[in-house]
Amino acid sequence: MSVNKPYFQVPIVESGETLLPIPNDFFAFETPHPYEVLGAPYEHASPYYLREGVLLALKEAQNYLQQIQPNWQIMIFDAYRPIAVQAFMVNFTYAQVLREKGWQAKTLPPEQTNIAWQEVYELWAPPNLDPKAPPPHSTGAAVDVTLFDTETNESIFMGSEIDELGMRSHPQFINL
Repeated sequence: MSVNKPYFQVPIVESGETLLPIPNDFFAFETPHPYEVLGAPYEHASPYYLREGVLLALKEAQNYLQQIQPNWQIMIFDAYRPIAVQAFMVNFTYAQVLREKGWQAKTLPPEQTNIAWQEVYELWAPPNLDPKAPPPHSTGAAVDVTLFDTETNESIFMGSEIDELGMRSHPQFINL
């Protein structure tokens, strides 16, 4: 199956930026990490690392957020994701789609297999080992966030759940 993601159109050039830990005194975190709970193979890697430039921009965003909403923090759900974790989550989501549809992988005709994979790749990047088309999280240049209210100790609902399959997770989605 061919997956055409917008970021495939952007040439990948190694920046040489270091992966740095996201400071836990500056942001809120989802702990334990949900993918680790599912059994994702992080090994010795941490999902809470980012490229230096991305981390700098995230800190600027947090500083701005503090000016307009002093009780809110950016909550880091997920950042760095090794290819093995990307593959695990893609396969986990594929199995989840099959379960929700009541389909069995062993008896699935090609057109239904295609439908299931299309749903998965609406949200997830393929676990591609090609350095010219890596999944963005596997480069340390992508981060999944939500907002957290330190006063109520609760996440702020942002329109969809994190990793929710469906239209509500699309950046262009408008709920009328």
